[in-house]
Amino acid sequence: MVTLLTKRSDLYIYFNLMCYKMQCTKEFIFNTSISMDQKCKVLSPICGEDQEFFNFFKVYFCQLNGSNIIISFLFIIFFILLFKFICEVIEDYVAPGIVYICEYFDLSESLAGVTLIAFANGAGDILTAIVASDSKEGISYNIGSLYGAGLFVLTFIVPLTIFNSPQKIILSHNIVW
Repeated sequence: MVTLLTKRSDLYIYFNLMCYKMQCTKEFIFNTSISMDQKCKVLSPICGEDQEFFNFFKVYFCQLNGSNIIISFLFIIFFILLFKFICEVIEDYVAPGIVYICEYFDLSESLAGVTLIAFANGAGDILTAIVASDSKEGISYNIGSLYGAGLFVLTFIVPLTIFNSPQKIILSHNIVW
């Protein structure tokens, strides 16, 4: 028999006279001895209190019943829309601004590619790092985003460049490491 009690902001669940403190940790979220219905009742308020815009835990545990297939499909759709939105913003605002700056200062295409396009590419990361530094987990986020961006370039962009190149490209092992 399961009984839910509220004590301050923590929830406790009792199994056969044993008490487990419910916290929003990966050990509790991935605990297979607790059913999805119980996780729905408990994790939605605990883990969702920090999520102001969208309560992922409520959707995943309550509405999708912990289905990894459906959530993976939704993530793929979300990322396709996200990249499409980013492409539209760059085409409508960033690219014309870079063209205007290049024409105004009479910059060569090489110089514009090295400076302005590199700045436009890194501006989002810089602004995100500044905003994330206000939170207590900001440093971890910034380090993770740097490693994630590097891993994305290494596993996605570099192979696409190599496969689509008309000439043979050979990378040194030192560049990858």
